[in-house]
Amino acid sequence: LSLIFLQQQQQQQQKKQAQYQSFLINLNREIERSSQMSSLWRLCLSGLGASLKVDQGMILKVKYLDPFLDFPAPKKIPQAEVAVMAQWSPEYPHKITAKTFVLDQYILCQKAWFKSPNPLIVDNALELSNQEVNLFRTHIFPHILIVPLLTSQIKFTGQQVILGFIVLQKREFRLWQNEEIRLVQAVAIQISMAIIQSQTLRQVQSLVQERTSQLKWSLDMQGKLYLKTRQQLEQLKRLDQVKDEFIARLSDELRLPLANMKVAMNMLKLIDKNEKFQKYWTILETEYEKEVKLINDLLTIEKIKTAKLELHYKSIGLYKIVKEVSEIFRQKWQSKKVTLAVDYTLDSQLSLYSDRESLLRIFNELLQNSGKFSVPETTVSFSIKKIWEAQTPQIVIKVVNFGKEISQQEKNHIFEPFYRGEDLNNGSAQGAGLGLYLVKSLV
Repeated sequence: LSLIFLQQQQQQQQKKQAQYQSFLINLNREIERSSQMSSLWRLCLSGLGASLKVDQGMILKVKYLDPFLDFPAPKKIPQAEVAVMAQWSPEYPHKITAKTFVLDQYILCQKAWFKSPNPLIVDNALELSNQEVNLFRTHIFPHILIVPLLTSQIKFTGQQVILGFIVLQKREFRLWQNEEIRLVQAVAIQISMAIIQSQTLRQVQSLVQERTSQLKWSLDMQGKLYLKTRQQLEQLKRLDQVKDEFIARLSDELRLPLANMKVAMNMLKLIDKNEKFQKYWTILETEYEKEVKLINDLLTIEKIKTAKLELHYKSIGLYKIVKEVSEIFRQKWQSKKVTLAVDYTLDSQLSLYSDRESLLRIFNELLQNSGKFSVPETTVSFSIKKIWEAQTPQIVIKVVNFGKEISQQEKNHIFEPFYRGEDLNNGSAQGAGLGLYLVKSLV
């Protein structure tokens, strides 16, 4: 009889082990397959209830209120909330109790906290306060097993964080076997991993949603800015086109009155030659020349910008053109007592393939600026030299005058259109600010 009894015990033990193993396998599959924690809670409690023949089961989850909390020593209970995630009994397998309380509100939770990471076994909870009855119904299920849900060991502190508890209760006294406790602990490990995975997944999803929202906002803003910039560019393009058409239409209208003025001035010069008349005629002719130059500069710049400037290339003798220009400015500068020194070491046969009118305008603008900003009784040097750069012949044109130094800030702007440099000799700005811009454009 002893042998038969022993065999029956072994068979029952093997049957239990197979049941436990099957339950753990099913739970692991559910964790891998489903991200819904509610289904895991139910499967966990119903499986433990069927395997261990318990009368009530609960899963409690801990939420720490201090986000910067270093996991405390077991002697101190931190500020935390506990939520009942699931509750099970054979009579009500799908019962859900939505309840949240403070961790140190119940004596059983305090004892389970201090006992962690080991399980807490309560043989008789009838002597506990009536407050325990509200949650655990200890007057009906006084025999309790509480197993903590733990993370793996923290690397630096060597302690484990309590995520929650699995609570199993019986009506009658129950001597919990080691293999039964190990089963609950194995389930606790799997549930703890599922909680951590769920929290990590929520954090990742939240981060992805946040980044997606930021990216969408950024793309929307970029799209709006692009559209606005495109509209502004199109508007500027239309305005520029209108301006070009306006100047093109005004080309004849600007030049024709000046031409008529010139004819009339020449006729007046032939009629009356008294001294007073000559004085006013000289003023009129000077202002006329300024106006003609300004209009010609504006029209030339507009032609350059619209690629409508006609250039007539040919071989130009530099010696002849330099001599022609220098004679003009020697006469202009006599009243200011500025001397022009030309480097006549220039080879008389040296020529440049270019547009003669453009080259003349470049020389004229450079020399005019030099004379305008020169100190009286000084010399402006004008030289043209041929050099070889990487076996390629180049011609270097150099104009040097003597006056007050241009500031570095002005040097960065003197080739911009309509920028007028201050005459450092008399403190006033002169001209329309087109001369050097025209030189740069023609070059």
